[in-house]
Amino acid sequence: MNPNTQEETQDLININVHFNEEKQKKKMELRLKNLETWNGTQGIFKTASNLDASLKKNTAFIKRLRAGITGDVHDQLMRDLKTLSLEKYISEIVGAVIEGLQKSKTSTDIFAAIEVVSALHQRFSTLFTPFLTFQIARGLTQPLKSYMASLTPEQREKEDSQRLLKQRILLRVSVELWLVGVLRTLNDAIPLGVVTNTNSQLKSSKYQKRSENHTNEPFVYSIIKDIIQQDRDYVNLPLIVTFVRNFATDIFCISQKRLRKIFDGNTSENSVEFSQQYTIDENISICPFDIRENIKLLLQKYFDNLKEYIVKEHRNLKIQEKSVSDASVSRGEINEDRQNNLDRLEKHLEKLINNAKILADILGLLMPDLKDQDEDTLNNMDSCIRISNSFLQEREEITINSLWEDDDQKKFYEDIIDLKDTVPSSFLTNDKKQNKESEMSNENKPPPIDKLDEMDLDITDDNIEAIENEINENDFSQEDLNMSKGVGIQIDAYITRLPELNNRDMIDQAAIDFCFLNSKASRNRLIKVLCEPPRNRQDIFPYYSRLIVTLSKYMPTIRDSVVEYLIKQFKKIIALGTKDLELRTRNSRYLSELIKFNAVPHHLVFHCFKLTIDKFSKQTIETLCILLEECGRFLFRHPETNPRMVALLETIMRKKNAQNLGQQERLMIENAFYYVNPPEQPVIHHKIQSVEELYIRKLIYYDLNKKNYPRILKQLRKLHWENPEMENLLFKLFLKVWDVRFNNIHLLAILIKGLSFYHHEFTIKLVDSILELIRVGLEENNYKYNQRQIALIRYLGELYNYKIIDTPVIFDTLYTLVIFGHAEGRPHPDKYTPIDPPDDFFRIHLVCTLLDTCGLCFDRGSSRKKLDIFLAFFQYYIYTKHPLTMDVEFVLQDTMHLIRSNLKLASSLEEAAKGMDEIITKYIKPYDIQTNSHNIEDSTDTESFNDDDVLIIDEHETEIQEKDDMGDNVKNDSIHINEDDEIIVFRREQRNKKEEEEFDHEFSKIIAESLETRKFDRKGIFDPPLPIKRQSIQLNCNKIESSDVLNNNISFTLLVKRGNRPMTYMVDIPSDSALAISTRTKKEAEKQEQQHIKSLVLKYEQMDDDEKRSV
Repeated sequence: MNPNTQEETQDLININVHFNEEKQKKKMELRLKNLETWNGTQGIFKTASNLDASLKKNTAFIKRLRAGITGDVHDQLMRDLKTLSLEKYISEIVGAVIEGLQKSKTSTDIFAAIEVVSALHQRFSTLFTPFLTFQIARGLTQPLKSYMASLTPEQREKEDSQRLLKQRILLRVSVELWLVGVLRTLNDAIPLGVVTNTNSQLKSSKYQKRSENHTNEPFVYSIIKDIIQQDRDYVNLPLIVTFVRNFATDIFCISQKRLRKIFDGNTSENSVEFSQQYTIDENISICPFDIRENIKLLLQKYFDNLKEYIVKEHRNLKIQEKSVSDASVSRGEINEDRQNNLDRLEKHLEKLINNAKILADILGLLMPDLKDQDEDTLNNMDSCIRISNSFLQEREEITINSLWEDDDQKKFYEDIIDLKDTVPSSFLTNDKKQNKESEMSNENKPPPIDKLDEMDLDITDDNIEAIENEINENDFSQEDLNMSKGVGIQIDAYITRLPELNNRDMIDQAAIDFCFLNSKASRNRLIKVLCEPPRNRQDIFPYYSRLIVTLSKYMPTIRDSVVEYLIKQFKKIIALGTKDLELRTRNSRYLSELIKFNAVPHHLVFHCFKLTIDKFSKQTIETLCILLEECGRFLFRHPETNPRMVALLETIMRKKNAQNLGQQERLMIENAFYYVNPPEQPVIHHKIQSVEELYIRKLIYYDLNKKNYPRILKQLRKLHWENPEMENLLFKLFLKVWDVRFNNIHLLAILIKGLSFYHHEFTIKLVDSILELIRVGLEENNYKYNQRQIALIRYLGELYNYKIIDTPVIFDTLYTLVIFGHAEGRPHPDKYTPIDPPDDFFRIHLVCTLLDTCGLCFDRGSSRKKLDIFLAFFQYYIYTKHPLTMDVEFVLQDTMHLIRSNLKLASSLEEAAKGMDEIITKYIKPYDIQTNSHNIEDSTDTESFNDDDVLIIDEHETEIQEKDDMGDNVKNDSIHINEDDEIIVFRREQRNKKEEEEFDHEFSKIIAESLETRKFDRKGIFDPPLPIKRQSIQLNCNKIESSDVLNNNISFTLLVKRGNRPMTYMVDIPSDSALAISTRTKKEAEKQEQQHIKSLVLKYEQMDDDEKRSV
């Protein structure tokens, strides 16, 4: 090391030593002054002659105290103490000092707080310090065990961490105040609000009793003793470590040099030199020798118990590590709960060891050698594992804890506390002594429960009355229940609290509490309560059983009496054939809980089963099934009772098959049997998915949203579409639309639209499969596939919205949903259809879903007419069903309001049929009287030209041109165009309603004005236009129909208006042009549609005639 560095380090050490010496001197001075104040000396703290009593300044002083007594405000507080009159605010000052002390964290702040509190003590003496002592003692008081037991483990851990954080600071400050003489003993403590006098007779009874227990014990010794005595789980170990570290010099006389070696880790533990290095300097301590030795003895005893606890926890840790390791080897995986428990135990043990090392170093004690414990633990575990290996190999499915469902259940039924560890032995001997005395005095006492003979439980018709008498005689005499008034009040409170104990810790604490009330009368009172629990509280049977078993080791009469009572009650139930199901259930469940605690001898258990089998009636079968469901699995899995339980189950099944039982009884027996011995289930093999499938599923089913679908579309296009397996995988994933979130179905249609430009055959195949699945769903009509059908229908509608399928596909699907499966394709209210019964409204749901998705697109032209015809037929279909339920009716109303807000729904079947006739007559008639099939309008817009020229042609060519133009744009950004189209449809619907109303109003006004102005005009000579020859029109039509025309041209007739006279011209258009192809295709479609409508009308008329003839 550099010599300069050594010199600097030595200078720092000298400065630190000098500072500590100065601090020690100040503490000694404060201690002398404070002790003189206790002795009654006046005037130690000098104040001003005229004290300021203003409310503002006194209040400001209290606020400064409450904000924190630190080195920054030390001088100001000392000045205020000398100049202010504070006698009227003592109680507020005490509360403010307690809050301010908890904010003093550094050594400088704590020393400043000591000086301020010493000044208050020197000035006000007994007016201030007793109240401060009480508040500090209350802040260091440990919480009640009953309160901590009522908390969950998470709440308990949080409560302990918060409490330790506050008490660490308060403990350090209180010890400093004790060292300087402000605090003396707990006898000085007086609660706030109590008027003080010389005899201190008005102290609270609680602290008066506490002071009697700690007569003349120093304050610090009493506090440390309380902390240690109530610390069974060593939760308060951080408090003890804080005390030892901070006062190693002041109390334990450890030099600063020695402390630096300890905290730097330079101690040589477990060596001969260790004790030699532990040196004590009596001159540096201000603590008296006798008090220091008492505290050291207290801490040494605490450390010895801590060592045993560490060894025990270390052994448990090694056992759990070995168990987890073996489980990982045998199963190939680690149980998450076990691993979490192991990690928690490792952290807990590490904290214990670190804190124990600090205690050992300062107190000069030795740490336990944990290496030897490791070898012993492993050897014991190896022997246990060798014994159980054969069993594990035979039953690989059964785990180490197979007797119980989980670790919590195992702990509840097996980890029973030993009262000897927490209760003095003097409270645990009464039962044994009284048993011996009672055996000498009472010759007619019934034998113990484990010595009862099975013959005593046999039931015959002759001894039923005797059994009833035994139950009645089991009541306890008033002499046994008599006890002293004080104990009686305590046992009453204890019994009242029993039904509220609903966890393991609380019931264990109740067992400990009862030991302190143990007497013959209190045991009889407890037995009576345990034998007759509340009728509506069957959930407390496990906790009552745990209480009985916990007390049974030292008070066996409680267990024997309760079991005997339940056995006799069970015997009475079977003998009398009691029909009260609640009584039978309560008795069987209570008895089953005691069986799971091994509190009932096995021969009695199986004899109870024998009684139910011998009398195999409805009531006894119910009782038998309750017993099997509650404790049968435990008995079946227990090694000692497994052979007898297997034979018992075989007997029960043979008895069931031999007797003529009802279906309910047979089902109860089978359920109980399979609950006890579940059948072997085949192993579920998880489907192995390739990496590509997992990636595509993630893209489509999980990642797809409105923001990232363009990126997903690009990723899908990058896949190997030339590979048939990849294409089939994509086809399967795009077809399973029910796996996609319902709100994302339209995004899936967008992806199909984007892929259709590059994989057209894939899109066609997908649409065909969707239609086929819809048809298959209608054929099966299985309710479990209803959500799947709704998703497919929504999928189909979204495909139409994005122009992947045409209008005929939608209307074919609508009619298929309505007429599929019905005779002659027409629903009839008097004809039953198995796949579409009258009380099944699911098809109405499907139609409404499809119309909600794309119905707004059918608002103009022939599509509107087709939808009107379908809606009329749909109303007729609805009235062939039973009256609609409320939910279906609401769905129907919402759909109709969306697509036809002004449509009035039919109110009966006749009105629906009449409306269907009218709508068909209205829309079919124009098709019949048309002279030119190519003049039929099937577009959604009306073409308008100037006044001179009007072209009477199909507008389908315009639609094709729009699609062609749109296709170019879609190639660049297809998705956005499709979304815009959908939005335009909605806006157009909203705009047309307002514009049509305004247009009708304005048009009516213009017509009226025109009639008024033209009324007096001069009439001209009528000049009719030249008629167009029908023969030429027919000729032109034939030319259009002909495919082999000279020069590959088709002639069209162009109608124009010149002046007031119409004129026609022949126009030759190439046959391969879009207009010619569109016209020819349109004409063929119109012919097919006209024939279809005519056939529907004829079928309807024929059926109507048949009905009239039948009438």
